[in-house]
Amino acid sequence: HLFGAEHDQNTTKCAKPEQLGGNFIMDRYSVTGRYPNNLKFSPCSLRAIGLHILEYSCLVPRSYVPFCGNGAVEDEEYCDASSHGMDDMDPCCDKNCKLRGNATC
Repeated sequence: HLFGAEHDQNTTKCAKPEQLGGNFIMDRYSVTGRYPNNLKFSPCSLRAIGLHILEYSCLVPRSYVPFCGNGAVEDEEYCDASSHGMDDMDPCCDKNCKLRGNATC
């Protein structure tokens, strides 16, 4: 229910008899787990969940933006000492992700 799926309607698309794999996870009655479909979402639920996820950006991966201080050397950086560099505590890397002038690293 948290992902936008309601109970499956009693249709051939969303509810299957036992000989066709049994009912799906979002059936209006609890499922036993003995049938293959008992561990799957129905096509109806998958559609509802997909629409719900697209509606909320917190559930979609964000594009990656490089920045100084994340511990990875990227773009214009020569080093990245993570939080040590931000505190100006790293002997080789300064808070701007540049190598210190007289450092031996």
